[in-house]
Amino acid sequence: MKAVARLVSRVLPDSAFGRSTVKIVGGTALAQVIAFAASPLLTRIYDPGAYGVFATLVGIASTLTVISSLSYEVSIPVPRGQRMAVNAIFLCLALLGASVVLTTLVLLAFAPTIAGWLFDGQTSPAWLLAIPLLLAGMGFNQIASAAALRARAFNAISGVRIVQAGTTAACQAALFPADGMGLAGGMIAGQLIGARRLWRAAFPDGASEGVNLRNIGRAMSRFRRFPLFEGPFSLVNSAGNYLPPVLLVAFFGPAIGGLFALAQRVLSAPVGMVATASGQVFFASAAQANRDGSLGGLVAQVQNNLSRLVLPAMVLLALTGPDVFAFVFGERWRDAGTVAALMTPWLYMQALGSTVSTVWVVQGNLHHGTVIGLAGFVLRCAALLSAVWIKDWVLVIGIFSAVNAFYYLVVALYAVRFSRASLPGFALDQGKALAVALAFALPTAAGLIAGGMLAVLAGLAMSGLLLLPYYHRVVRGL
Repeated sequence: MKAVARLVSRVLPDSAFGRSTVKIVGGTALAQVIAFAASPLLTRIYDPGAYGVFATLVGIASTLTVISSLSYEVSIPVPRGQRMAVNAIFLCLALLGASVVLTTLVLLAFAPTIAGWLFDGQTSPAWLLAIPLLLAGMGFNQIASAAALRARAFNAISGVRIVQAGTTAACQAALFPADGMGLAGGMIAGQLIGARRLWRAAFPDGASEGVNLRNIGRAMSRFRRFPLFEGPFSLVNSAGNYLPPVLLVAFFGPAIGGLFALAQRVLSAPVGMVATASGQVFFASAAQANRDGSLGGLVAQVQNNLSRLVLPAMVLLALTGPDVFAFVFGERWRDAGTVAALMTPWLYMQALGSTVSTVWVVQGNLHHGTVIGLAGFVLRCAALLSAVWIKDWVLVIGIFSAVNAFYYLVVALYAVRFSRASLPGFALDQGKALAVALAFALPTAAGLIAGGMLAVLAGLAMSGLLLLPYYHRVVRGL
């Protein structure tokens, strides 16, 4: 173990900031690997309907979690004094408790009505009572994570994410006779166990000295801008991310919502990691680039690198989604591969747009981001609500994906325009990246023409082997 520790120590960056970042990102990546590795087992013991119910419960709970503490948890790392921070923590806990109680009372009163609208009588209203438990676990984990960040307990944060992923997967596998509630129960267990470990690392005994109603009120007053400005937009972003499966379940049933939820989960994790890492690097350099007039070149460089990294994989997935999902997750998830193929333009444009979306931050144009974000939310809602008139779920998901792709294209073009990058250069880079991606997809296309899953998988494997040296060159050139 000591030898492993020494090896890891050599690999980590020298700076404290770099080491802390690698610890958190590494823990997140390993947690996602664990979750993905467990997915082929879970998708064979849970059907799409169970995943749809689970996605509905988690989607509602996740949206409520964002406002459960009125965004005061964002303020926890801010104060210099420990007493103010501790009172902010207890303020968040009190608000979370009130949110859980209020949610429980609403569900006790209206669970049959809500279940009837969401599940059309296919699921017991009692299952909705998992939402307050999920809210409690997610909310407590959110507060504990903020406290751990303040305490700089980066090892604990990284380790907890890994423990949460393993606990969640193990409990979900063990609780499979409970159907959708087994998935929810596993997640509740993972959230609560993780939050407890974070709490012990960030909040040692005796740290609650000086906590009283007066000081809690002072914390509420001092950080009142967080619920006023951070809360509404966090809620909009969260709703845009978590509510689509809920609406699909309401319009087309739990099975369709489950197909969408799995496809979104599988695709969003790797694309999100690449986009987040690239976005952090971009943001770290963008302010100085804006001052010295090189922001346009930085935007063009980041977008070109992302195109070369992400587009080949997206093209392959668009061609082989149904066969890949049937092979990895089981034949009953083939339609989830169709959903994944429909989502590829959206996720590709999301990688391009979200990575450079902080252009309006470094240029002081926050109102531009607000307007674009709200417009995007309205467009997404309209796309999903088209299901009222369009009864074809494939078409509705296709429309939703197209709207999202258009929204992120607008964000990407905004960055090009306001950074004074070259619009023709952007188009040329995209054309080159697409040509390269299509060339690497030729073996996969040959497998599709030959027909049969084995031929498709063989063609996909050949494309993957050809891509290895290409990705090696791209990554070395970043």
